[in-house]
Amino acid sequence: MIRVNLLPIRQARRRSEGKTQIFVFAAALAVVLLACAVLYGVAASDLAKTKKQVAQFTKDVEIAKKEVADATELEKKKSVFEKKLAVLDRLEADRTGPVKMLDEFQAILSPPRNEEDRFARTKLNWDVDWDTRRVWVNSMDEKAGAFIIKGGAADSNDVAEFLRRMISAKHFDGVELDFVQTKENGKDGGRFVEFTIFGKIVYQEKVAAPVVKKKPGKKAPKQNTPKKKGT
Repeated sequence: MIRVNLLPIRQARRRSEGKTQIFVFAAALAVVLLACAVLYGVAASDLAKTKKQVAQFTKDVEIAKKEVADATELEKKKSVFEKKLAVLDRLEADRTGPVKMLDEFQAILSPPRNEEDRFARTKLNWDVDWDTRRVWVNSMDEKAGAFIIKGGAADSNDVAEFLRRMISAKHFDGVELDFVQTKENGKDGGRFVEFTIFGKIVYQEKVAAPVVKKKPGKKAPKQNTPKKKGT
């Protein structure tokens, strides 16, 4: 019987299988390493983009902070300037206010100076033909912006005209008649009227409120009512 020694063949097959397994393992390892390299490259690229975005955001935040700081500083300067302007306006009003008030009060007790002044008084509903000598002022007291005028007039119509002028004046507000009484003149037996007027002095001219015109409302459409039968 012939015997064949198969041991060398088996050893060669085992070596071949071992080489195959090593090759497969190496190939798999190479694929894993390549995949890791690709993933690392993608992650590194994303990280670089993120860092760039964070740097840009940080830069934008710093710019925004600077703009906010500049705006706050400008707002503070604006507030300071507005306060200074308010003080200057108040000083100017205190300087020129009494002069304008006295000029207007003198105009109330004086006839029109020219045709332009006459027209302006007509618009204020003043009686331009009124004799201003029919009213005289005995005293005018002012305290804390309030005034009291005591005087006399030929009759009650003259008091009414003087009161109308005071009410429409720019530098007087809340003008009211406090006291009026008819008295006899002891010299010639005639009569005159004593009066007292009070109110507030406005050194800055009163600004008239703008007239707002109302839009005409839409008319409701006519409804056709059904006619009853037999009518």
